[in-house]
Amino acid sequence: MTQSIITYIQAVAAEKGLNPEDVFSALELALATSTKKTFSEDITISCEINRKTGESTYYRVWTVVSDDYEDFNPDQEIRISDTKKDYDNLSIGDDIIEELNLDLSSDDGGASSSVGRIEIEKAKQVMLKAVRDAERAHIAREYESAIGDLFIGEVTHVSRASITLETTGIQAEIPRSELIPKEIIRKGDRIQGCLTHINVEGRGPLLQLSRKNNSMLATLFKQEVPEISEGIIQIKAAARDPGSRAKIAVKSNDARIDPIGACIGVKGSRVQAISNELHGERIDIIKWDNDPALLAVNALSPAEVRSIDINDEERTMNIAISTEMLSQAIGKSGQNINLASELVGWKLKIISNEQANELSKKMIDTAINIFTNKIDVDESVATALANENIKTISELADTDIETIAAIDGFDTEIAEELINRAKDYLLDLALSGNDEIDALMELDGMTMTVAEQLISTNISNRDALADMSVDELTESIRIDADQAAKIILSARAHWFEQDTDKPQ
Repeated sequence: MTQSIITYIQAVAAEKGLNPEDVFSALELALATSTKKTFSEDITISCEINRKTGESTYYRVWTVVSDDYEDFNPDQEIRISDTKKDYDNLSIGDDIIEELNLDLSSDDGGASSSVGRIEIEKAKQVMLKAVRDAERAHIAREYESAIGDLFIGEVTHVSRASITLETTGIQAEIPRSELIPKEIIRKGDRIQGCLTHINVEGRGPLLQLSRKNNSMLATLFKQEVPEISEGIIQIKAAARDPGSRAKIAVKSNDARIDPIGACIGVKGSRVQAISNELHGERIDIIKWDNDPALLAVNALSPAEVRSIDINDEERTMNIAISTEMLSQAIGKSGQNINLASELVGWKLKIISNEQANELSKKMIDTAINIFTNKIDVDESVATALANENIKTISELADTDIETIAAIDGFDTEIAEELINRAKDYLLDLALSGNDEIDALMELDGMTMTVAEQLISTNISNRDALADMSVDELTESIRIDADQAAKIILSARAHWFEQDTDKPQ
């Protein structure tokens, strides 16, 4: 290794616009890889090039492991007990580095302690590859800030696995799994894709694009609607069934501008251009609301929502729709409700108006039972609380005085008394170490609200729960079917443990 190598590295770095240090690192890796083959593929060798003279020094590396370390490899590792006679204060995980004496001028490529001309030639080839990798990494860094941006290019190659296109002077790839279903793409077509990640270490095109993720939809709107790129309108959420249907929620930062109208454009020109790019995808533009319930109502429009029962703990909503609009709200194969759920970020369940009334009556009856039996209030007071959607003692304790005092027939004094009773009940429950509550709270999916309802209906132990079906539990208390299934399965877990313990 001579001074000419320094000059060569500086020239390569200048020509390709690379950091010289990246090229040095690439060459060190190349020489270490080539030298390693002379000894054994299993050993660890590192190389260090003097940045001033160009001279290279080689080192062999062992990692210190514990004496009882499994899969011990003597070529790469050394037990800590074997290091004590030669080294002090070493810990497990430390490296022992010893310099190797190599004669790079020898012609005997078979010698175990030297590197011959063949090995040096191999090192040159590996170095060239490493320099290409350094160049690839350098280009990748330039695109890191472009994640989520759209790239358009001409398709240069079509295969079963992916589509390759030339964009901005660099190759990009769209895997088949990231194409819109049923769209046909041919060589020579110009298509767009959203940059999802950069393929730095692997082979193949550097830029990895997608046409089916939510960012593709949002970025197309940003490109097509000037008010979005200017920050006047915000895209708050998006959900897609690629190639079929999508929902996007938008918000205006200027009260004078209608966000939905701006996104639709004159005679639908803006949204139609986006739909055409997405292979005819039908796009619903929704007005954003910070209240999840109101956002759900907007997302299900034009279906008329009659009532919503919200479970904050489980982030679920039971949404009542008139019978004649049920199929429209649910959509083909549940597409509409699934997209609405993804957009809102809550699990939405559509029920008929009749089911909602039945569910509401059941929840009110359960709440009245809880309040009258646990905190000793009149049935009329309990009914008033339940009608205001305060249905458990925990909810009552967490409600502010003003909200309760505003209930017809109540005042501040009554509100304070009710809240104090609820808090006293919960405190006594915590201090007494109620075995029923403790046992129920150990179950997966259980919440204090559900536990209160269960105890009020005399379902107070895991065996009683284990004997129930999901339908029976959802009919007994206010609970979602998925949560009910999770709780029942957890309650039955000890059955399977007992079966496992039995002798075969």
